[in-house]
Amino acid sequence: MKENHYKKLAPGIWGCVIYTDNQPSHGDTVTLVTRRGKKKQEQISKVTHILKTGDGFVCSLIPRGQTRAIKTARVAKRQEWAQARERSADERIKKSIKAMQDFRPGMDGPGMMQPVHPRERGRLARCVRRRDDHMLAHIADKAKAEDHRSTGENIEDQLAGAIYSNDPDAIEKLTAKATYLKAKHKAFKGNRDEDWRALRDEYYAGQTIEQVKEVCDYNRQHCFTMDYLRRDIRAAEKRAARLQRYLG
Repeated sequence: MKENHYKKLAPGIWGCVIYTDNQPSHGDTVTLVTRRGKKKQEQISKVTHILKTGDGFVCSLIPRGQTRAIKTARVAKRQEWAQARERSADERIKKSIKAMQDFRPGMDGPGMMQPVHPRERGRLARCVRRRDDHMLAHIADKAKAEDHRSTGENIEDQLAGAIYSNDPDAIEKLTAKATYLKAKHKAFKGNRDEDWRALRDEYYAGQTIEQVKEVCDYNRQHCFTMDYLRRDIRAAEKRAARLQRYLG
């Protein structure tokens, strides 16, 4: 007997193939088998079409909304790693100072250049080596902490502006984005005060028309900006229509 399995319907949209005689409906729970043989429970969103063989259905799945949750967890993990690296860097500084104080109390900073008896030079060299190793580790920990912190901030910036297909309100966000881009395109194309005023009143309250033009980067590469706006409008509308078709 054929097993129910996953099927990618469109970019960012997953569905499944169900082998059954009865047509499933919205909200039905089905068991799907992954490529590795694992079984998972999923909920049906809608039936897109019937298989040509007539022994099953292709359905779209209700999104779990995992992408945003996964990225949020990554931000928290990066912050946790950055804090751990900061603590490690602080410990390395303390160990670096202690390495010289172990040789002679108060021998840190300029004091380490004091004359040393020849029989103690080997011990001093070992202490200096430990101090240098701890300082290098301190620098590496600081750099790694900054890298984790920067990566977490970049992910947060992505979350602020991204629209994921498995967001619960993805269709509404894409429709609003297309509406905003159309208003911006209209203002760019005609360059009339009433169009800029309408754009300002809707999206940039409290700013002058000149400030809105500066924010929208109107005076820089105007012809290229028009092409980019048209491209973004088509992409947003196409993506919203695709989500409406499979999930609406």
